[in-house]
Amino acid sequence: MRRTKKIDLLAEQIMFYSDGKVMQAIAVSEAEDYLRRKGPIGSFFVHESTLSSVGKKLAMRCMGNPIC
Repeated sequence: MRRTKKIDLLAEQIMFYSDGKVMQAIAVSEAEDYLRRKGPIGSFFVHESTLSSVGKKLAMRCMGNPIC
């Protein structure tokens, strides 16, 4: 899966789990930052089945309630 598609899907998951409380630009920025932190090899293993759990964690982080 291409990087831009991963960013879009992850941003959609962030928006879904935040119930629209996080703006689209912030969700995209957080998704880009997450994939950058994972590095090229780590982001290779992020696929559609794991985007949901990652999206939930990032949504909680954006709203100020980090999940450990």
